[in-house]
Amino acid sequence: MLEHLMKKNRIRDCFLFLLGVIIVILSFSFIIISAGTRGIDVSHHNRVDWKTVSRETDMKFAFVKITEGSTFVDPDGKRNIINAEASGIPVGAYHYFTTQTSSKGQFRNFKSHFVEQSELVPMVDVEETDRISGQELSEAVKEFSQLIESEYGVKPVIYTKPGIYLSVFARYDYSFWRDYTFYFWQPIPIHPLFSTGRGKCIWQYSTNRARISGTSIIDKDVLSFIDLSEIRRDKLRNK
Repeated sequence: MLEHLMKKNRIRDCFLFLLGVIIVILSFSFIIISAGTRGIDVSHHNRVDWKTVSRETDMKFAFVKITEGSTFVDPDGKRNIINAEASGIPVGAYHYFTTQTSSKGQFRNFKSHFVEQSELVPMVDVEETDRISGQELSEAVKEFSQLIESEYGVKPVIYTKPGIYLSVFARYDYSFWRDYTFYFWQPIPIHPLFSTGRGKCIWQYSTNRARISGTSIIDKDVLSFIDLSEIRRDKLRNK
């Protein structure tokens, strides 16, 4: 009887401990979303009235897609950047990195369509992992990132999923990636710190499920332990 009671108490204690951990994680995540600087990321799939976003929301930054691979150009990219910056929202241009073409070819595409009005550092969107090993992907994105830094004088932000971060960037050449700012896709209410170990990051916490004034369904982001000045081109160039 006593042994049965002790077993029940252990189960109860484990349950209460796990419940406490979950509450702490969710509370921490909620605080980051509530207190951090928030923004959005968009492509031609989204419709945005930048004046309305600037006037009626608390979005303070944006990342806008301009290119993909070595040939695709986002038809709304340049217009989105110019209109966002004119409305007072600082923007970073982003490139969707593919595994089918060379890093140099993709960089030429990005450079040809880069919009100088963009105030924030460029971003590289790394989601594809097919037909390439983790080490090869790390090396390819590294080459692209070094070309960005050589051309613009700043390190790009790296957008990816926690699983890709752990299997690629945290595993191969971590000494190189350690000083980069990562931008994590994690549309569940749990901060990327608990899946990647990185508290300092940009967190995409809502994916194609949010609607704000002036937009269609859109992705929402928040700066976590990062000040907006840390991703401004003028603050980092030649630093």
